[in-house]
Amino acid sequence: MVNVPVSSADGAHALFPSSTRIYLTGSRPDLRVPFRQIALSPTNRPDGSVEGNPPVNVYDTSGAWGDPAFHGDIERGLPPVRDLAQLRANQQQLVNA
Repeated sequence: MVNVPVSSADGAHALFPSSTRIYLTGSRPDLRVPFRQIALSPTNRPDGSVEGNPPVNVYDTSGAWGDPAFHGDIERGLPPVRDLAQLRANQQQLVNA
């Protein structure tokens, strides 16, 4: 196992140089599901020809920290995903139902 430091500015993004984070739409239009699209090397065939390989998509479990647009502070934590007022309104609807 190789110990790779993640203290640089682009930290986790440098750990996966042959991949790109992409998002697929979830079960609702406002849900974005993160995937890592991994570029594959071409296959060298026994006859000497080279065959390209399409990229592979894998589910990305790194959370916000895997997003190159996210510039978090480990001291402050993650930003809230949902507005507290919206959560309370949703709870009230459930109680009244």
